[in-house]
Amino acid sequence: MSRKLLTLLILVSILTPSIVFMDTPYAQAAPTAVAYDMVGSGSQNLVSYTDDPAIPFTSPADGFNKFQRGVSPTIPFDVLDDSAGAFPSDTQGIIKNGNVNEFFGVTDTNNGDTGGRDVIATWVFDISGASNLSLSI
Repeated sequence: MSRKLLTLLILVSILTPSIVFMDTPYAQAAPTAVAYDMVGSGSQNLVSYTDDPAIPFTSPADGFNKFQRGVSPTIPFDVLDDSAGAFPSDTQGIIKNGNVNEFFGVTDTNNGDTGGRDVIATWVFDISGASNLSLSI
């Protein structure tokens, strides 16, 4: 039996709270998720994930990776709402305080750490047996 693999590349500055492949039958039945990542911090049929650059960013404000409060050693402060913590006036982050789900954060990737080149993240999913696929990002 052969496996059907799909590789998804996310380039430069895309925030990806979830990536979901839906099998949408021709009938009027509701679509079914066949592969996803970062949905409620879980994944299904995810074969691999890689991010670039492999070298971490040197500034705490920069980032391009999967992050999760309480799990990731560092998270770029620009993406977090820290109003309930040490910075009461910081309500501008898109990841609200109390949200502990995994997310993909991108901030300031055009810097000396990347040499000004585009950064890339790659997800590979096994979508064997699925047809009529749609993608939700």
